[in-house]
Amino acid sequence: MSHWHRLAKLHMHSDLTLKILDQTTTDLGEQFSLLKEMVCASYQTQELDREVDARSRWQAKEAAKWAENSKGKSKEKEKAEWRAVACWDYVASIRFFGTTDSYSTEPGELEHRTPKGRYRHTDKRAFVHQLTQIERREARLHRIKQKQPQRGPRIEAHKMASDPQLHHHIGQGKKMYDDLGQYLHDHAGDPAMKEFLPRLKDHIFNHLNPEIAESLAETLAHSEQHNSIFFKRNRLYHHNLARFNYTTYDVRRAQDVSKPMNSALQHYATEKSQ
Repeated sequence: MSHWHRLAKLHMHSDLTLKILDQTTTDLGEQFSLLKEMVCASYQTQELDREVDARSRWQAKEAAKWAENSKGKSKEKEKAEWRAVACWDYVASIRFFGTTDSYSTEPGELEHRTPKGRYRHTDKRAFVHQLTQIERREARLHRIKQKQPQRGPRIEAHKMASDPQLHHHIGQGKKMYDDLGQYLHDHAGDPAMKEFLPRLKDHIFNHLNPEIAESLAETLAHSEQHNSIFFKRNRLYHHNLARFNYTTYDVRRAQDVSKPMNSALQHYATEKSQ
């Protein structure tokens, strides 16, 4: 289902992606059929009391001929079935109207959360006037922020970090660092630190001399050049964020942010390295 959902919400389609979406829709339909036959048939579900009341009120408004017993009736998952049937029209709709983001109601639905969020800050009684005050207050704060002069090293760093022409951006701060010798000593037993310094010099040398192949044999042949690489003050500086700019599949500029200090990052050593 998630695979189909991703394909259906693509911002750019080709004949190939539409063909894949069509096949994925067929596979999804088969899974829906199996779900209904093997799982749904094993459960007898009934309407909730509030659903019974809502249905009864609607039937009373429509006409007397629709009056039926208000007891809970068996649910056949009409909405689920309707949505399953609607899935089959996605490929044809995309071919005729364009990608789904062109006519999606999602932006308006998400914007509906804004007044709901403001409503929580009212007394729930005279909330109309209070909502207006909150909106005006937010607008004034936004204008004040726009009028503030943008200067200082932090602003310049922010502009550089958001420059889409750069391949990547890493901070230039020097507050956080480790002494190289002490760092190697503290991590002497760590498998990830095996041959750390030679490999680090290999990495630096290959970037300073891109015309030289990166094979290990040729790298070792330039050990004298590696010995000419020195670290200023014998320090390794580390930074909290690294930003990488790239072009998305739909020809848009985007940015990925890597946070090395994140505990969720995991490093694995292969059996060969062990």
